[in-house]
Amino acid sequence: MKSAGSVVVVLAVVCAVDGANFWEFLVGPRLGNGTEEAAAERGLTEQIVKTYGYRLDTHLVASETGHILTLHRIPRGRKWLDDAKRPVAFIHHGLFGCSDMWLLRGPQFDLPYILADSGYDVWLFNTRGNVYSRRHKFLDPDKDATYWDFGIEEMGNYDLPVTIDYILNITNQQNLYFLGHSIGSSAGFISCSLRPEYNKKIRLFLALGPLANVRHTLNPLHKIIFSMGSALVQFIESMDIHEVLPRREYASKLVKMACEDGSPLQKLCLMTIFSIVGDDFGELDTTTFPRFVRFYPAGTSLKVVANVIQYYLSGEFARGDFGSAEANRVHYNSSTPPLFDLSKVTAPVSLHYGPGDLLVTQDDVDDLSKRLPNVVGKFKISHKHFNHLDFVLAVNARCLLYDSLLRVMRKYR
Repeated sequence: MKSAGSVVVVLAVVCAVDGANFWEFLVGPRLGNGTEEAAAERGLTEQIVKTYGYRLDTHLVASETGHILTLHRIPRGRKWLDDAKRPVAFIHHGLFGCSDMWLLRGPQFDLPYILADSGYDVWLFNTRGNVYSRRHKFLDPDKDATYWDFGIEEMGNYDLPVTIDYILNITNQQNLYFLGHSIGSSAGFISCSLRPEYNKKIRLFLALGPLANVRHTLNPLHKIIFSMGSALVQFIESMDIHEVLPRREYASKLVKMACEDGSPLQKLCLMTIFSIVGDDFGELDTTTFPRFVRFYPAGTSLKVVANVIQYYLSGEFARGDFGSAEANRVHYNSSTPPLFDLSKVTAPVSLHYGPGDLLVTQDDVDDLSKRLPNVVGKFKISHKHFNHLDFVLAVNARCLLYDSLLRVMRKYR
């Protein structure tokens, strides 16, 4: 579900059902600049984490563009009571995600708890514009369109560097483990490409279903979705809407009712999701999935969505397209957006992909492994149906993936 495809499907429904009026219903009432809403969500997240016996700390970091980012930290596992220095594991969510989507199922299932119990100091990122990071030093996201003028490049070029520096300073560490899912890996690659000095601050880059160059042939449904998405982005932008799918109780209730056990629409709901991310009914717990949609989507900018659609339609991992050859020449002195230079990503990278993932396939990962200069491993997950959603929600994610991540990480401790 953390894919451009799912976003476009929802946007298509939005436009089909009375456009702006349905959009207002979808986003629901505003709560100032997001401060009150974020505080309420943070309280809920802290309650969930503490219920499982862990400590959760909240940190605020200001990007050089003025965006205020929220980090959630689990400094230690349940069996430790001391504040000893531990290696840092930093988790970057995918499109429309946030920190708490990794924390809902508990220590037997969720990656942050497993890392904490394995001796890591775990930090979870929240990208600018989501429910936790919807603040700015000077701009009001509800009034200033300038706030939303960012894509994945801004996250990688501005937000990640200051966040990494902050974490390393707080923890008195020289480097950290970077775990990026989907566009979380994209942002990490951008950081290492545009800010090469940050390669040495990453002990190991674990790329989970990483989105970069798209080398697989899009299936007919994806071709339709991404082609429609490009037009929809332009239409929504013309309506002066810049925030896409923020977390709102109304929307989560709609999805919950459609997807929960006993719903006559559950099969249709799951078929829609799986047609986009890959079919894996066996690894999705339909009983707990409605709880997940309480926390997902968590919002981002229209420009981020446009970036992802651009990657799939062009097949290239490139800077943002300004829509015409003339506009691109103004910004880049080139008729097409320049590619991110992956040869500058010198940090050690381990690539992890699912054979059932329709969004990031083996063809994409094989191409990526040839472009990155320091790939230390390319790991195909053993379950043949493992899809893009399974990196977060697979029932057996621990034995299928997370234990493997721990083994790779131990080699770099």
